[in-house]
Amino acid sequence: MGNRRISWRDIIQETAIDLATAATHEIIAAVTGKTIRVYKIILFCNEDQQVTLLDGSTKLMGQCDFTGNTGFVLEDTSDGLMLPFTCTASAAFNITLAQAQQTSGRVWYSQD
Repeated sequence: MGNRRISWRDIIQETAIDLATAATHEIIAAVTGKTIRVYKIILFCNEDQQVTLLDGSTKLMGQCDFTGNTGFVLEDTSDGLMLPFTCTASAAFNITLAQAQQTSGRVWYSQD
């Protein structure tokens, strides 16, 4: 038996980010005992915005300040060795927006 290469589509899920209210938004729901591993995030802000990425209620990094029509891409470029974010087991992946401005994107993740 050799190693079986698993297609990323076998393990990676994706979901849209489509937010417009100043609040904390659950992007990937917590599942008891499971860990969320975020592989890639694309985020775009139409207007000035302050974004905080959260592991449940714990900041994954400092607040990101965007001017209108800007955004970012965070992705794993090393074959899974340096994931952008790994949440604590049983915690959701959340995004807090400080402004009621359209913020859109996509996130690719696994949950195991």
